[in-house]
Amino acid sequence: MNDKNVGDLLLESLSSGIPALTEKKASMLKESCVWCLAKCEHLNGVKIESFFGSRTNWFRVIWNDNDIDLESIFRAYNSDDAIEFGAEAISLL
Repeated sequence: MNDKNVGDLLLESLSSGIPALTEKKASMLKESCVWCLAKCEHLNGVKIESFFGSRTNWFRVIWNDNDIDLESIFRAYNSDDAIEFGAEAISLL
């Protein structure tokens, strides 16, 4: 992987620039995404690969650690809801 082709997906940016998301919905999507990544033992800044046609891109998923309380998130979400909403967060970004 060439680091020149790595972009950043900032989970905090869900709360700005997406008219269809309220601040509370954006926060829930961010927490769900962090729940999914943390459950899979991925750290802040994990790189994901994205395919679009014949083009491949890499992105780092980044969140503000100061805004995240993992213990609370693990109590609040489960695999029935967090997986769907975590995927929605990534797709919106």
